[in-house]
Amino acid sequence: GNQTTILVMSPDYWPLPWYLRNEKRIGYSGNVMKSDSAIVIVSTKQVAEFTPLLRNQYHEIGKYPLRPGVQLVLYEANDTAK
Repeated sequence: GNQTTILVMSPDYWPLPWYLRNEKRIGYSGNVMKSDSAIVIVSTKQVAEFTPLLRNQYHEIGKYPLRPGVQLVLYEANDTAK
């Protein structure tokens, strides 16, 4: 539901705020950081930086085009009971 915690770390995120406008627990950082969110979204350019922070906490769901030239990677926490 809209109580799921989501963190968008990609600096390229528009139009996600429009699509996710009903989500109550979403944040946008633009930078890779340690997270305990249920869902994390990074750009493909940030994967190498994010991978060391995973520590078996997240698994990749897939890669998705946001707009031409911007590809995002969606990660879900292994413990989705958050």
